[in-house]
Amino acid sequence: MSPGPKPRILYRPSSLQYPVLAMVEEYHLWQEFGLNPDVELQVETEIAERRLIEGDAQLVIGNHITPQADRARGIPIVYLAQATNWAEEWLVSKDGKVRGLTDLKGKRIAAGTVVDDHPTLTTRLRLERAGLEPERDGIQFIPIASYPMAQVEAVRDGKVDAAVVMAPYDLKARRWGLNVVDIPKVPMVWGLTVTALSPFALRNEEFIKGVIKAISKGIYYFKTRRGDAMEVLKEKLGRKMALETQEELDYFYDYMTRALENKLYPTLEAIQNVYRLALFNYPEARQLNPLTMWDLHYVREVDEEGFFDRLWRGA
Repeated sequence: MSPGPKPRILYRPSSLQYPVLAMVEEYHLWQEFGLNPDVELQVETEIAERRLIEGDAQLVIGNHITPQADRARGIPIVYLAQATNWAEEWLVSKDGKVRGLTDLKGKRIAAGTVVDDHPTLTTRLRLERAGLEPERDGIQFIPIASYPMAQVEAVRDGKVDAAVVMAPYDLKARRWGLNVVDIPKVPMVWGLTVTALSPFALRNEEFIKGVIKAISKGIYYFKTRRGDAMEVLKEKLGRKMALETQEELDYFYDYMTRALENKLYPTLEAIQNVYRLALFNYPEARQLNPLTMWDLHYVREVDEEGFFDRLWRGA
C-alpha cells in the first residue's frame, strides 16, 4: 500500500460507531482480514477531513456533510460504505400540547453547541418536511450542547421548549415526567460512514475491502453476541452516555441493532436527505450530483463474493 504498512483510520466519537469498532478491536478483526491500521479518535470533523486531504490519514469514519462541500470544490473525496440509513429520534418537551413537529411554531429548540451540526440540521430537515420554516414560523435553535442528555436537561430546566433526541434519552425524559412524542424515522446517512480520497481507494482495493469486511463482522458480532456487546457498551460508553441502568443499556442496544445494516449499502433516500443537509450549510454543493460521492463497487464486490450472505447465514 502506498502510505506504508500502517494506514491511519480516524473515527468520530459517535455512539453508533465506537461500539462496532470496539468489537472489531476485541475480536482482532483488522488482523483477521490482513490489516494493521493505526485507529485513532478524532473529535473535530474539520480536523479529520483536513488530515485526510493532506495525507495524514487514509480513511475517516463518521464524516457526512463536509465531504460533499469538498467534492463540490474538486477534492476527490468519496464515500465507500454506509452502516446506518435512518435516524430514529423522539420529540421531548414539557408542554403536553406538543404532540408533533407542527406544534413547534414559536418554540425554542435545543441545538448543538454549533447550531449547524448534523443532528440539528436533521431536525431542521424534519421541520421542513412538516411544512415549517424556522424564520417564518418563529422557531429558534438555541445552542445548548451536542450531548443529547444536556439537551433533555435544558428542556427539564425550562431553558428551551423542546429537543429532538435519540435513544436512550427519550427513556430518561419519560422518567423525568417530560412529554415524549414518537416522530417518523427519517432516512439519513450518519453514524458509521467510511470516507477516503478516491486515488488512495483505487490503489488499495484489497485494503478497502478488508475494512468493509472487518466492520461488517464487527456489526455481526455486536448483533449476535449480545453479552459481549453489552459489556462494550457498559465499559466504553456507559459513563459518557449516562447509561445508568440495565434497562437503559438494553434499550440502547436494541436501538443500535435496529440501526445497523447487515450489508454496508446506503439507500437512495438517505443519500438524498444528507445532501439536503449539505445544502443548508454549503449552497455551492448545489452543482454536485450527490451520487458522484459514492463509490460502492468495493461493497458490491464483497457482496458478490458471498461474504455478507455467509456471515449472516447462521444468525
